[in-house]
Amino acid sequence: MTQYQPLPACTMSTSATCGRSERKPRVFVVEDEQVIARTLAIILRQAGYDAYPFYGAQSALEAAQSVAPDLLLTDVITPDLDGIELACLITDHHPACKVLLFSGHSTTASLLKDERVAGRSFEILPKPLHPNDLLAKVAFRFKRGPLEVASFRRGNVGVHPSPAASGL
Repeated sequence: MTQYQPLPACTMSTSATCGRSERKPRVFVVEDEQVIARTLAIILRQAGYDAYPFYGAQSALEAAQSVAPDLLLTDVITPDLDGIELACLITDHHPACKVLLFSGHSTTASLLKDERVAGRSFEILPKPLHPNDLLAKVAFRFKRGPLEVASFRRGNVGVHPSPAASGL
């Protein structure tokens, strides 16, 4: 049984344009807590990303066989496969995929030691993720300009200067 939200036919295409002049960056959000996964995907969509929630690492891995994510945003601790393993598997097949990990456990930073030795560098963001911090980190990964990050205030989305522009 697949746990992920199906991608619309347009984004399942390997075409770079998909009927648009430029494809939005595709983000896979992996979190076993469905409310968090959906919320993060909504925040990213409102900021202009093509974001999809996955409720397990295995379902994200299956989807990555059909369509390459531009960014993997994943919890480190998931029931079926840990986020670090998922990041390694996806980046092995899609080397251009960027990775952001997040965790509510302070001990997860030590799990990255082996990956650093193997030449991988993944960043772990602390939970809870504040929308502005998340968007700044994501924008930095895509090197978006200073006015291309959404800021969240009282549930509204507006365009404001990006913290990424200041070197975040």
